[in-house]
Amino acid sequence: MMLQVVDAGCGIPPQERDKVFTPFYRVPETAGVNVPGTGIGLSLVYSIVKLHKGVIRIEDREDGTEGARFIVLLPVSREAFTEEETDSMPVETIGDTAFAQPMEKPQTSPIGEIAPKKPVILLVEDDKDVRDYLHKSLENDYEIIEAANGIKGYDKAVQFFPDLVLSDIMMPKRNGLELCSMIKNDIRIGHIPVILMTARSMVMHIREGFEAGADDYVIKPFSMDVLRIRIQSLLQSREQLKKLYGKRFSPEVVGVSTTSADERFSQKLYEIIEKNISDQNLGIEMLCDQIGISRANLYRKIKAISELSPTELIRNKRLEVALRYLKDTNMSVSEVATLLGFNSHSYFSNSFKAFYGFTPTEFVQMNSANKEKM
Repeated sequence: MMLQVVDAGCGIPPQERDKVFTPFYRVPETAGVNVPGTGIGLSLVYSIVKLHKGVIRIEDREDGTEGARFIVLLPVSREAFTEEETDSMPVETIGDTAFAQPMEKPQTSPIGEIAPKKPVILLVEDDKDVRDYLHKSLENDYEIIEAANGIKGYDKAVQFFPDLVLSDIMMPKRNGLELCSMIKNDIRIGHIPVILMTARSMVMHIREGFEAGADDYVIKPFSMDVLRIRIQSLLQSREQLKKLYGKRFSPEVVGVSTTSADERFSQKLYEIIEKNISDQNLGIEMLCDQIGISRANLYRKIKAISELSPTELIRNKRLEVALRYLKDTNMSVSEVATLLGFNSHSYFSNSFKAFYGFTPTEFVQMNSANKEKM
């Protein structure tokens, strides 16, 4: 079987044609900053062709115009492969590479059941072909939002609050390292995991990615199965962290480390709550004013890292402090409720019981009994 691909570029000089299949090699005349490409595409094509026992060559266009003609010859006979190759490799996995993965069929929910909401992935990639491939490969399991460069990627991260960002590094206008650093230093979206993709495999470049705050790093060409597992692992880790935060949001109570943006946000949030914990006006508006964030973004940020609403967060923090006061002081239940801004004794009692499993009065009695035994 023969496959021909003709482009309309400036062509490839004869002396360069044996080199263009080398990883990361770019023809000197096209290596300027205004010409897209990383030198990995033709290397990947060459590897795929070789896996299929084929050959690839480059010629000038037949019509004499500028550009190049790529000719791929592939055997169609089973005899081209050894018995070991045909026996050890299932038909569906022959030639499996980073960009040759068979697509999975979409899963449908049984009639009458509501399909669970898919996690949202922001895909930032300037190469449309790669972006389309990744979109199609992930869309069965995730909602995909696309951006063609780092500037648009950052704007969409702030706008949509995705569950994860998957970004290429080498992009125009703003590269992936800059995008990652901006996300991680933004108090609104710093909790979002970021996976960086790059064709560069040197240790120093990987280090740059992690220094920018990246949560993971994949090197092109990569296996789509491996990428799926890494995405799933990061999202599961984030969900576990949210459950740990659940009722007790502060990092000190949870005893786990978080990203720097999460730490700054939670520290600032709790400074405000601690400072105003006796004020009955402590609420969403006060938090928004003092943090400098919109009401919608405050709600989304807190829900993203704790599964709580701002109101629940404030109430739960007050209940944590209430437990400490009831345990370590001689204050009455009513005094503690009033001090912590609860305008109703019954609301305080009911909230305390829902949170801890017993009423404030029952806790005082148990605490007194324990002290008498000591």
